[in-house]
Amino acid sequence: MDYINEVNYIDEHKEQLFDLYYSDYYTKTNEYLLREKETNFANEQRKQGIYYLGLAIDNFRNDQPNDNVCRYLAEDRAAMGTPLKELHAYFFEFHTAILIFLKDAIDAGDLKRTHEDLLEFSRDLTSYIAFFFYAIFEAYQNYINELYFN
Repeated sequence: MDYINEVNYIDEHKEQLFDLYYSDYYTKTNEYLLREKETNFANEQRKQGIYYLGLAIDNFRNDQPNDNVCRYLAEDRAAMGTPLKELHAYFFEFHTAILIFLKDAIDAGDLKRTHEDLLEFSRDLTSYIAFFFYAIFEAYQNYINELYFN
């Protein structure tokens, strides 16, 4: 199925999507709670999150996760001390935020797709996120191994 409408909608509204994820999910994480009082933490996380989302959109359009994006994100989170289990949860919470965001857009008439289309998109997005996370997992493990075993 062609997901150009969904991908374009996400791309055009990536700031709003990230803000939804940030306020509804990320602010409840240990990573956030440990660092929320750091100067500019929220602004830097938002800027970084929107940047990574833009790269992920480009990768989804090209049907190929970029290993460099995975490596940078994994190394950053490993250096921050974010447990891999938490990082895994972030990805699937973001998946949920995407689906809620798109469902709300369909319900409001802003995205001309059906709920059945959204279900198909969800299936392929889940596969993409799982593949993307596997690349993150490898990069995270490599970073930890090099840090402690080399």
